[in-house]
Amino acid sequence: MTILAGILSRSSGQLIPEGMSQALQALLSRSPQDHVMVEAHPHCILAKVDVHAFGEPAVRRGTDGSVSMLCGEPLFADQHSSESGTRLEDLATIHTACDQTAWASLARAQGVFSAVHFSPQTFQLTLISDKLCIRPMYYWVSDRYVVFATAMRIIEGLAWVPKEIDLRGITEITTLGIPLGTRTAYRDVALMDAAEVIQISPQHVRRMQYWRWDDIKPTALEPSALLQEAATRFRRAVVRRNRGDRRTLAFLSGGLDSRGIVATLRSLDVEVHTFNLAPPGTVDQALGAQFANVVGTFHQDAPMDPDEDAKFAATLARAWGTSQARQQQPVLRPQLAWSGDGGSVGVGHVYMTKEIVALLRAGHLEAAVQVYLNRERAKVLIRLFKSDLVEQLTSLPFEGVRQELQNLHTTDPGRGFYLFLMLNDQRRHLAEHFEHIDLHRIELQLPYYDGDFIELMVSSPVDLCLRHGFYNQWLQYLPPSMLQVPWQAYPDHEPCPLPIPENLIYQWGPQTYFRNFRDAQKQRLLEETRQLLKAKDFPGTILNKSYLRLATWVYRFGLRDTSHVLQVARSVCQYVHKGNGAVR
Repeated sequence: MTILAGILSRSSGQLIPEGMSQALQALLSRSPQDHVMVEAHPHCILAKVDVHAFGEPAVRRGTDGSVSMLCGEPLFADQHSSESGTRLEDLATIHTACDQTAWASLARAQGVFSAVHFSPQTFQLTLISDKLCIRPMYYWVSDRYVVFATAMRIIEGLAWVPKEIDLRGITEITTLGIPLGTRTAYRDVALMDAAEVIQISPQHVRRMQYWRWDDIKPTALEPSALLQEAATRFRRAVVRRNRGDRRTLAFLSGGLDSRGIVATLRSLDVEVHTFNLAPPGTVDQALGAQFANVVGTFHQDAPMDPDEDAKFAATLARAWGTSQARQQQPVLRPQLAWSGDGGSVGVGHVYMTKEIVALLRAGHLEAAVQVYLNRERAKVLIRLFKSDLVEQLTSLPFEGVRQELQNLHTTDPGRGFYLFLMLNDQRRHLAEHFEHIDLHRIELQLPYYDGDFIELMVSSPVDLCLRHGFYNQWLQYLPPSMLQVPWQAYPDHEPCPLPIPENLIYQWGPQTYFRNFRDAQKQRLLEETRQLLKAKDFPGTILNKSYLRLATWVYRFGLRDTSHVLQVARSVCQYVHKGNGAVR
């Protein structure tokens, strides 16, 4: 299935009101074609919507009345096997683990998933996340009720769930782009941790982790053997997910991540419909097309519409829906698309530097955090927030990153920073995709998040991996087509040794890569800010309205790019409006 949500009454004398159940079901999907399936118990409602991307149902009922539901694919597999059970067999493993509280079996999961189990006999609700919690599961717990959902919009839409604004979460969102740890924008709504099991009954809320990434020891493999092993595990990750499909869909950019997937699929003799979403005239579009030609895919340029927000899955869905090749070369599972998400951080070690690693190894954690924040330009906009809040907010990004690093215990402190990125930046990386999956209806195949593959990367020497160093050597062990066409390299990372075509727009160059997008977004942002400024419920206890008005005029007349000020204000206002107005 695709979307999960539910309610648990924690009191044996308190049944779930019909109005609560109906409100939850109404929010599950915004698509009129979806049917909401409900497993109802007087004290527990489990609801699901399935877009049928995987071709198998994901509900299991026990003879004792217990029920389990699943999103995504756990892909339970032994480390040295490319074979995994069916989705139904995976769900049976989860169901048994919950019934027997035997969590060790979950450590064999290599995929991206979230799951729920309810036992009427023990009156216990169990929530389970994948090893990185890539597939989100949000939850709210009170003395009387529990609400959970795989999309935040569902919880936000329930009027009876208090949504008190968490200023710490909001500050992290507006400076780092994400809240850290299990925080959200709301004080009492949390995101599950990586590899977490949460058991909730009338008497208790218990949390445990079936997998710890910082328990992994450094590898003893020599570099050449390590690179070969990485190629073997990546190929295995692709085979596990492909499940014998002879034709499939994939994103294909001008970079390395999606290329690695497509090259591996073609080496397995799988036919691939590839889609490049970059604007015309860019290096990304040109290199994607060149590589598609070399490996022989059914390729389509599908530039994202500059008049819409950039949503990759929605663009691919539209392009595939109108593709002539769809009828000529049909796909057995047309709502599954391969994506290179996870490659740049997981293999390329983007956001990590020698300076940060050296500082951490020398025990200078605070200095390393500050270097990272400076590089990411993660600063609280002091003039935008009310003066009485500034002192409280200014230190929050620093404290958040420091606390996350302190919670990790690795042999090499430099590797701890990699885990910080995987468990925060990457953990939230696809939240927006899954938030709107009822609309675009595309499930992703994500081999770079394969548990077995990431385990090897965690064990690898950090110094070998920085600046795409591991990645560029690893190319020699992947299908030969990887090196036949140049690729886009990140600034300050190892360059591509092949010549890049001239007279094209470079993503990180002086020309504006998304110029059309930025022009369209500027007009939308200015209009949204105008509406915010005149709104009667403008959050004047948080934001400085005079400064926001000044920043808007400066941006409108092109005196300076203050779009970041408007974007932060928009984000704060959106959460305040979705919440109940209370701030803490």
